[in-house]
Amino acid sequence: MDIARLFLWIICTSCPIFLIRAASVSFRNNRGWITISSTILAIALLISSFNSNLAALIGGILWIFFLLIPSIGFSQVNRLTHQHRYREARQLASYLRWLHPADGWQERPKLLLALELAQRGDFCEAITIFNSYHKNNPSSIRHTQALIYWMKSDWKNCLLWFQQQIPKKVLLNEPNLLIYYLRTLGETGDLNSLLKSIKLYRKSLEKLDNVQRDRARMLALAFCGQVTQVKQLFNGSLNGYSENIKIFWLATAQMVAGKTEVAREQLLSLRMSNDFILSNAVEWRLGHSLAEPTQVLDSIARDIIHQIVTEIEQELKYKNMTNFKSKKLYVTNGLITINFIFFLIANVLGSSEDADTLDYLGALIPQKVWLGEWWRLLSANFLHFGWLHLTINMLGLYFLGRFVEVAIGSSRYLTAYLISGVVSMLAFSILTIQFGDKEQLLVGASSAIMGLVGVIVAMFLRDWWKEKSRIASKRLSFVLLVVAIQFLFDFTTPEISFLSHILGLVTGFTVGSIFLIK
Repeated sequence: MDIARLFLWIICTSCPIFLIRAASVSFRNNRGWITISSTILAIALLISSFNSNLAALIGGILWIFFLLIPSIGFSQVNRLTHQHRYREARQLASYLRWLHPADGWQERPKLLLALELAQRGDFCEAITIFNSYHKNNPSSIRHTQALIYWMKSDWKNCLLWFQQQIPKKVLLNEPNLLIYYLRTLGETGDLNSLLKSIKLYRKSLEKLDNVQRDRARMLALAFCGQVTQVKQLFNGSLNGYSENIKIFWLATAQMVAGKTEVAREQLLSLRMSNDFILSNAVEWRLGHSLAEPTQVLDSIARDIIHQIVTEIEQELKYKNMTNFKSKKLYVTNGLITINFIFFLIANVLGSSEDADTLDYLGALIPQKVWLGEWWRLLSANFLHFGWLHLTINMLGLYFLGRFVEVAIGSSRYLTAYLISGVVSMLAFSILTIQFGDKEQLLVGASSAIMGLVGVIVAMFLRDWWKEKSRIASKRLSFVLLVVAIQFLFDFTTPEISFLSHILGLVTGFTVGSIFLIK
């Protein structure tokens, strides 16, 4: 398999993913992404019908400039916006909008300029810009009105506006507006409605990115005095928020939790901030008492906040499992080293793409295994056909292996890896002798790596089944999507063995399930 073919496959899988994601969030608000993804996919497929190399080149250029760069760049704009770094966000958006002049990005610099002016205290000029922003777009009008209330911390009038002007249907379809509604409920002390709205509009919140979803949870946790969980969010997905914003919301949580003096000192330290939007929020917080959760929450709301706290704890568990900085991952590093050593030996003796050299070093050939050369069931897992084959497999081993090694321990991880590789090679040999080419040559660590995927599936399935963990359910869905894409790749690439991959997956799942039984 050459690079052009691999890149073409990446284009043909990532474009549909962009399409599905954009359409599921909001077809109307993501028509630009949908159009661009569809166009790039159509061009790549059309050209590939007569020249795959040219399709990879043209499709790749279009993919990089109109999907990859804008998606990374717009994520950075959103990150800067969350940090209240509006000037930098505006400057970046002014360049990126020409790569993606749709879905509101052409006007985004104007909106960020208004926020920048408001941050400096020029509210009149900011409101003028807001009022001219998308005059004929009801959704934009609603969003800018919510922004005006937010800038001024005018939460009482904001609540009246939501109650009188914004029906439930609008909140269901506009999750970004929903964030302002949730904050309004918290600021005005209606904690029961805040928590019940998070549950009621959960599907709408799922359409937002991770930062915005966790912002909604952070609001609930802060207004309910859950200081520890607010800190955990700020150490996780909300880590990109500015220090002043973190201080403000931690002080809010502490104030609700009864640490009034500490909270007031922290808020007073923000009072003279150059950020006038934040200064308004501080003045409101100091001048209005917060609701006491123990006195106002009903049983349903208490259950909801308990569920949110439980979710945060489950996420922290998975985060600790992916924190590799302080862990010595001897098995993963050792396996990668062995694979590279075998690759170097193959190239010294001849070539890693030479069948005779691979045969000499122990490639799997079912007929020879049947005649007694059982060691090939193990050695074949450490041989690779060319540098591209090796690179793809080692990247997979590096990312998946570290997670599994931390999750189940080094000895179990190595056992699962070797059993998955050897058993899948044995089953492949038996099936091939019975129904296929007995002289077929097979090499690669992919069967053992798919075994690691099977272990991960078993792990997430157990957590979802036993703990009803939403994060385990989401990650399980993601892993299954990756498996489906991998099998699609196998079917469209004759050089890759679909059979050995599915055998490795099933073996890994079985071994992982046994290891996880308590």
